[in-house]
Amino acid sequence: MRLMEDKILQLFSGFMPQIKQITHRKNTEILCLQIYSDPFDYLNFDTNAKFNKWASVEITDETIVEPNMQRLDGPAGFYAVFLHTGLPSEFLKTYDYICLEWFPKSIYKPDNRPYFEVMGEKYKKKCVGFRRRNLDSHSIKN
Repeated sequence: MRLMEDKILQLFSGFMPQIKQITHRKNTEILCLQIYSDPFDYLNFDTNAKFNKWASVEITDETIVEPNMQRLDGPAGFYAVFLHTGLPSEFLKTYDYICLEWFPKSIYKPDNRPYFEVMGEKYKKKCVGFRRRNLDSHSIKN
């Protein structure tokens, strides 16, 4: 998938009717994951870059995955969690804050792991994997 041809509505329209088949869910939250083939670079993001998008839920080890679904085991690590308040159309402001303000001022940088959004009753959170910066090559301001 490419950002310019994002088919999130079709993805979730196909996934939502199948949720009832999924046993042993960890919670009732629904997730939207993006997996980029190259490390994500917000400042140089190519809207034609390919990525995989998943509609998903968290499951336990006991869950039997239906033949028409796939299991994705997300890598462990630290995730920064951001709460977006407002309409989905205003999310770019939140994402600008994450990528242009929060990460540059923190001691962390985005990691090459899935990015995911918690798609609750109202769009809730954006979670971004991160790792510590190499402090020898970056100056950090408090």
